[in-house]
Amino acid sequence: MTELELLENVELKFALADTDAKFERVLGTFLSPVVAKLASPKPEIRNKVTSLCSHAMKRLKSSADLKVPVDALLNLMSASSEGGATNALVFNFTLLFLELGFARLSEDDAVTFLPRLVADISSRTSLQQKTLFHISLPVFAKFGEKRQDSKDSPFDFKSRPADLKFLLGKFLDVILYTVPTSAEQAKESVHISPGLSKSSLMFITNDLKAKWTKSPAELKSIKAGILRLVQNTNIVEDTACMNEKFFLHVAAGAEANHDVVALGEDGLKRLTKPDFEDDEFVKGMFRLYQGVTHGQPDELRSPGSLLLKVKVLQVLLKSAKAANSFPSMVQVSFDALYGEGTNARLRSAGMSFIQWIARMASPSVLRPIAPVLLSGLLKLIGEELVDPSVKDNENLKGFAYEAVGLLSKKAPEEFRKDLSLLEQFFSAVRQESRNVRVSVQDALVMMIDAFKDLSSDPGKLDEIEAILLENVHKTEPQSRYVACKFANALFEFSRPSARYIAMVAASDSKLEIREEGRRGLSFPEFPGGRLTAEDQAIRARFIAQLPSISRMTKFIQEMSKRPLQEARAAGVRYIGSLSAETFSIALDFIRKLLMVHSRPTIKIETLADLHDGVAKVDNETRAELKIKLSSLDDDDRSGVTTYLELIEMSLDSKEIDAALQVVASASLYEMISLSSSTLTAKFTSKRVWLKSFLSASRSETRLHIARILAILFTANLNSMQEMEDFTSIFDGLVRNVEEATKKEIDLKQGAIVALGAFLGRLRYRYPNSLRDHLSESKEHKVLRLIAQELESTSSSLTEAACVAIAEIAKYGTLTAELPLDASKSDEKVWNTASVLEKLQKEVKATKDTKLQELFISTIGYIALGSPAEASGVVDYLFTLPPIFSKNVEVHFTIGEAFCAATFGWKATCFEEFLDIPDLRIEDEGTVRSDVSAKALKRCFVDARPAGVLAARKGICVWLMTLVKYCGGVEEVKAELPNIHSTFSGLIADRDEFVQDVASKGIGMVYELGDETLKASLVQSLVSTFTEGRRIAPQSVTAETQLFQEGALGSTPDGSSLTTYQSILSLASDLNQPDLVYKFMSLASNNALWNTRRGASMGFTTIASLAEEQLAPFLPRLLPRLFIFQFDPVSKVSESMKSIWKALVRDPKKAVDENFDAILKEILKSMGDRMWRTRESSCLALSDLLQGRQMDQFESSLEQIWTMCFRALDDIKESVRVAAFTTCKTLTNLTVRYCDPTAYPPSKGSKVVDVVVPFFLTKGLQSMAEDVRKFSLSTILKICKIGGILLKPHMTEIIYTLLESLTALEPQVLNYLTFHVEKYNLTQDQLESSRLSAAKASPMMEAVEKCIENMDANIFESLSQKLITLIRKGMGLPTKAGTARFVVSIVTRCPDIVKPHSDAILKALASAVSDRSAAVRKSFATAIGYISRLASDTALQKLFKHLQDTYVEAEDDEARSIPGIIFRDISRFSSDALSRFSSTVLPLAYIGMHDGNKEIADSWASVWEENTASASAAVKLHLPELTGLCKSLLASTSSWTVKKQIGGTLRDVAKSISSQISLQMDVIVPILLESLSGRTWEGKEAILEALVICCVEGKDYLREPKQEKMFAEVVKVVLREAKKINLNYRKFALDYLGQFFEGLELDRFDDVEDYLTEILEGKDDEEDSEEPSDKGVARDIQINAFQALGKCWPTQHEKQVSCGNNTLKLLAKGLKDRPWNVRIVILEASEKVFAKSTLPVDEIFSLGCVDEFIQNLVLSVNDGKYAVIREKAAKTIENMMLLVLGTGLLSDETRTRLAKELDDAIQREGLSSIADVLKRVRIRL
Repeated sequence: MTELELLENVELKFALADTDAKFERVLGTFLSPVVAKLASPKPEIRNKVTSLCSHAMKRLKSSADLKVPVDALLNLMSASSEGGATNALVFNFTLLFLELGFARLSEDDAVTFLPRLVADISSRTSLQQKTLFHISLPVFAKFGEKRQDSKDSPFDFKSRPADLKFLLGKFLDVILYTVPTSAEQAKESVHISPGLSKSSLMFITNDLKAKWTKSPAELKSIKAGILRLVQNTNIVEDTACMNEKFFLHVAAGAEANHDVVALGEDGLKRLTKPDFEDDEFVKGMFRLYQGVTHGQPDELRSPGSLLLKVKVLQVLLKSAKAANSFPSMVQVSFDALYGEGTNARLRSAGMSFIQWIARMASPSVLRPIAPVLLSGLLKLIGEELVDPSVKDNENLKGFAYEAVGLLSKKAPEEFRKDLSLLEQFFSAVRQESRNVRVSVQDALVMMIDAFKDLSSDPGKLDEIEAILLENVHKTEPQSRYVACKFANALFEFSRPSARYIAMVAASDSKLEIREEGRRGLSFPEFPGGRLTAEDQAIRARFIAQLPSISRMTKFIQEMSKRPLQEARAAGVRYIGSLSAETFSIALDFIRKLLMVHSRPTIKIETLADLHDGVAKVDNETRAELKIKLSSLDDDDRSGVTTYLELIEMSLDSKEIDAALQVVASASLYEMISLSSSTLTAKFTSKRVWLKSFLSASRSETRLHIARILAILFTANLNSMQEMEDFTSIFDGLVRNVEEATKKEIDLKQGAIVALGAFLGRLRYRYPNSLRDHLSESKEHKVLRLIAQELESTSSSLTEAACVAIAEIAKYGTLTAELPLDASKSDEKVWNTASVLEKLQKEVKATKDTKLQELFISTIGYIALGSPAEASGVVDYLFTLPPIFSKNVEVHFTIGEAFCAATFGWKATCFEEFLDIPDLRIEDEGTVRSDVSAKALKRCFVDARPAGVLAARKGICVWLMTLVKYCGGVEEVKAELPNIHSTFSGLIADRDEFVQDVASKGIGMVYELGDETLKASLVQSLVSTFTEGRRIAPQSVTAETQLFQEGALGSTPDGSSLTTYQSILSLASDLNQPDLVYKFMSLASNNALWNTRRGASMGFTTIASLAEEQLAPFLPRLLPRLFIFQFDPVSKVSESMKSIWKALVRDPKKAVDENFDAILKEILKSMGDRMWRTRESSCLALSDLLQGRQMDQFESSLEQIWTMCFRALDDIKESVRVAAFTTCKTLTNLTVRYCDPTAYPPSKGSKVVDVVVPFFLTKGLQSMAEDVRKFSLSTILKICKIGGILLKPHMTEIIYTLLESLTALEPQVLNYLTFHVEKYNLTQDQLESSRLSAAKASPMMEAVEKCIENMDANIFESLSQKLITLIRKGMGLPTKAGTARFVVSIVTRCPDIVKPHSDAILKALASAVSDRSAAVRKSFATAIGYISRLASDTALQKLFKHLQDTYVEAEDDEARSIPGIIFRDISRFSSDALSRFSSTVLPLAYIGMHDGNKEIADSWASVWEENTASASAAVKLHLPELTGLCKSLLASTSSWTVKKQIGGTLRDVAKSISSQISLQMDVIVPILLESLSGRTWEGKEAILEALVICCVEGKDYLREPKQEKMFAEVVKVVLREAKKINLNYRKFALDYLGQFFEGLELDRFDDVEDYLTEILEGKDDEEDSEEPSDKGVARDIQINAFQALGKCWPTQHEKQVSCGNNTLKLLAKGLKDRPWNVRIVILEASEKVFAKSTLPVDEIFSLGCVDEFIQNLVLSVNDGKYAVIREKAAKTIENMMLLVLGTGLLSDETRTRLAKELDDAIQREGLSSIADVLKRVRIRL
């Protein structure tokens, strides 16, 4: 047959297929071959195929149930893709049918066929791609969920990477698409979502035909499905198309729907980060932000949404490449700041990006665009300043200022062009708000670099200088700070203006400004040392770096005369326009400048200690300065002259500042004492003016002025005029002393000091011609006036007298005797001896340390000027150490006095008193040589270690002072070996002060010694430092004191344990001789430490002088020295730091080079047996690790943590504290490396692999609480940021943390567990608190954080441990935490958990029967969640288990569990429950009737949440419900269950009414069977159920075929009503009445006798089994009367036969029964009357009626119960209607009744009752 014939046969088969099934079979066979014929070259064939396809398409569209042979079509599509245009026709027709076919496939089938559908999609034509994508998109959304278990990707993207890239691009477009709002649709026909082009929109929406384009819910589902698919690493490899996946998730993070956002952000955390510096990545990110602006119109993409722009900028802030991508970086920045529709968040992100550009862009990229960026930023700042309506917050403005500052670093030329920008920013720092000022300040500081190197443009520098000089005086501290910062950075040190700015800043009230000012006043260090100082070229270059003296002084002078620019500060004194403090700083700086000009090598820091109001200067500098001042050039002379003018200006100020006067007077004294008379000649004419300062408030000022006046007035006494001037002032001073009043005490003090200075300078100048200028009598008078003040009661006058005596005595002998005043015969004789005696006495008498030192100094000065007194003074000085044993500072003063007595003017410390140029004093050496020799010998003896401690303290200071000031004296040099030996003995002294001073003394000896001594000393100290010097056993005697008193406690007899003998005694008393060796070891260690302490003090001095000799020892010294810097004893640590500073020139380099050795030594020392070593090692480790890279110590990381934890559990608290500090440092470093966003994962994983197992095994499992806590806190921090790095350890982390919840539970909760009664707590309250604590625990937070990176492989291993925890976990917190984890993991990672859900469910079900209610609830909740993932088989087993538990368990706790579980399943997995509703809901309905309210409530929740209508649900599940009741009643012997079943069936019958008939054949037999046998508690429920069911299903019982059953039911009801159990009988009688009434039974004969017996009380006597119970008996009476009314017959004959008897029973009851019984009797009587079918006179007799009425009237008259009266009134009314007109109401009865009614009406207070009675009365 031909092809055409074959096609016609197929056409015939199509036509003959008259049903869908037939047509579907035909399609399955022929559709694919027919479509393949479209490849035929023959037109007629193609036409026929087209016709057939058209027919098939119509048939398919007409019936949605028809299936398409997708499999065959996919094979055809694959084959057709190999051809050309002809095959393209086949492909396109195939697609048409596949589009229909996929829509009709089940989800599973569609997912199965999807990979074949999209294979090679990237190589298809655009139209084919569109169709394929339209077909596949909904399936892709489902694919991740359906194939989450797949280990291999069915798509084979490895070999088809182009397909993945294409799909990810289109997925990105889908994510970017948003459903247009109605407003957007109205505005434009085709709304293009932000980030899309028109063509991309049409592609993904299939020309807007896709259903999800109109449904936000469907679109959200598709987006979420896409993200899950891409995140599935089994489908899309982690490293495949990283850029495209990243773009996709960034876009998802900017979605409006929070579910999509959550998936996007979670994915970003999980994904392997792409290379942010990749060019394609950066371009892609910019494309997301900007869209596409070039190309065909339909291809142009709009910019992203505002939120997407923010997200993109947040990513670009991590890419340096982005900051260098021009022009995109500029376009994006300006769009964020000024783009249409921008908001505060986007502007903030844009500003951050501009800052990033300024930081990261290369200069070559940034410079061309800097003007544009700068203008944009200034525009933003300007808008903020001009337009107050702009609402942008202050942060944005602050960012703008900071961005300008950053920009200045990369493009400084833009800022140098015009300094107006600098002025603008200085203005802004004053004008902006407080928060913004900080940013402006930071920006200005960053701008400093832009203005450096302007030396070629002095004009610009001058402009900047003017700006700074203006701002340094502003009131805003930021202005002053930045001005000083600029001046220090921009200007050379030689520029006077910059130093002036620093001076102003240094006197500021703000600390940071003062510090910056002081930095600006720090002199540069001279290059090299003493050798280079001789090089005049180097010296000249250094001097050129300093400000010129003349320019500096003149500039300060000019500034002081300039008008104040700002308001005067409150409480500040001014000298011109400068504050007094600024002026003081200026004078001090000029003074230092003079010194550095004179001696460039001077160490300015040595001038830091103030002395007499000004820094003390060494003798060498004084000499150099004196030379300098004697040979000044014109420029320097001008500067010095101006300096003197400034001094004069500060003294002559109207605003007196005492502190400034001290500095100025001291400076003037220094200049006069060192300068030639020509330089200071101007002050000769100002002597009278200077004299006025003798009454200044500060004693320092008075002394300086006194010395100045003494020098000036004694200068040229050979001149007659000068002599007259001298005599005048001298006599005036004497008068001031004699005549001064108490109010003029300052003047008197000044005069006394001046007289002393005058006498002293006269002796100094004119030692051989004193009497030519001053008479003996006048001298004696003055000496007497001064000496008398030693006994003054005023300490200030005594002080002045001492100073005056010192001024006189130092230049010569006082006098042998001061003659008496003739007018005062009783006056004390004053001479040198008496003055010394007075001074020596006052030293010991006064308590004022300052006066004591002054007295001692004066004694020394007397010995200085009087060699004959030296021996006695020395002897006196040796008596002082015991007095000052606790005030050792005084010994330095004593030391100077010792030097004065022993070596006189040879001591260099007295050089400063030679204050008249070119005048020297020659000392009498012969006398002093004997004194000094004896004094030194005595020092050596008294300083022996065995000597008195107080003596050692004093003598070591004296010797040190002697070496310092007299080291150049030959006698001292000869004694250096002995002095060295003495110091060596003291360096190991127990007293730290002695060690300190001895070590300093050794350094001085080293400096003075020869090379042999120096080498010996260095070797000795190195040995002591590195090895220690232990106490040799032979050096310990019985009296050797090893410890300070009390250091080791006391002996058993209470004496102090200090000596070796005491140790022997204690060991003997304890009968432990070996203790001797232990104590010796302690003593040895004590000596070791003390020796190191002493060695270190000497080491500092030696190190600075012998660095080359120490170089070979550095490798050994550095590790130990590094550790010792952190010694817990502050003095030791300070000493070690000074050694380190002196020895190590470049600490950073030294530590880096010796890092491994230092670390090794630290780790070793952390385990040392001495606590100080351990503590210092911990602190050293903390410092060592600061700022380190992990690579440096990664190999030792575990050992470091091990030793830290060991120290953290140390026995010594201070060691633990130090270890805690170290652990914090190490934690910060460790945690930082565990952050994959901060460091490459390759580095972080190495750290994680070390620390996480360590913390989990050795940290959390440690016995030490501190270690456990620290391990936990560190693990928690790592969990928060570790991300993907934690994956290999996540199983152990989660398992350990959950297990630790109990171990690390707060101790207070653990304690309360055993003391609940003590604190009035219930167990439930405590468990609730423990549960809350576990949920809020940071450990649970960490566990929750781990879930973010959970994957299938991890959970595979975790699931088994999780099951173990569920089944065997210990403690409530662990169990509750495990349950919570199950809930979280199910909620957040359902796909991962699903394969293991059955096992977890089984474990939870077995563990849920915990004795703790809180644990039961937690596990029940977990079961509720896990059930949504469990298989039906597992759920079926669970439900069966729960049903059995509920039915069979005996205790309520166990029975409560099933209801709680079902309730939680209903809440959290309603779908799972709905599949088993026919099983669960019947059980729930039964459970609702549980006797325990809590259990019943649980079941009620299950029922109510799963049923819309109770009756409808009961009807629906009636067969299952009755079947379950039947099986339970048949299988259980529990009365409780039977009672519950009864209540259930009762409510079933009530709920569905007559439809209960459908199950009566099941219900009635089981109830009847259950009623058989003895009575049991709760049996009445079965009876009630039977009655209610029979009443509601009466139609069923009335059927003829159910006659036997009906009879059986009646029999059982009657039987049960006659049971002898009173409690049961009361219910049975009630149900009897209901039964008779409901079924309208007319069988009164069966119950008449029984009821009569009960109502007449005859039955009570027969009830012998039960105790008498009036309440139960009354209830029986009530129910019996009710039953009487309900059972009253309707047959005439029966009514007649029993009417009177019944009425008598009722009448009798009304007479003698309680009120509640009477109410029932009244109701029953109404029923009797209502059921009467004959006239009442035929049923009741006159007597019976009369009796009933009489008793009824009694009830009407009941005065206690209104309800009785009301009921009785209505009964009378109804009865009157029946009896009136009959013969049953006699006249007598009528009359009596009327009277009684009248009385009742009269008494009745309720109108409602009275109205009824009135109606009855009217009828009568």
